[in-house]
Amino acid sequence: MDKTEQEILHRHLSRFLASEFFDTITEDDILKQDAGGRWTHRGNVLQPTMMGLLSKEATAFSKMGLFKILCDEMLWHAKYPGVSY
Repeated sequence: MDKTEQEILHRHLSRFLASEFFDTITEDDILKQDAGGRWTHRGNVLQPTMMGLLSKEATAFSKMGLFKILCDEMLWHAKYPGVSY
C-alpha cells in the first residue's frame, strides 16, 4: 500500500470512528473526577492501579500516528461542524 492509499485509509477510518463511536458517547461514558477526588468511569470508581495502567496506555497511544489523525479529525469537526470533506 503506497502513502496516498494509507492517507485515504486513515482519513476514512478516523472519520468512521468519529461518526460511529463518538456520537454515542454520553456524560456517563467519560472519565471524570468526583467531588471526593476519586476518578470514575461509567459510574465505577477506578482504583489507583487502574489509573496507573490508563496513564501508561495513554502515553503509548499519544505517540501513535492514529492518535494524531484522530486529534486532527476532532479539531476539524469542532471547527467546522457539519462540513464534510
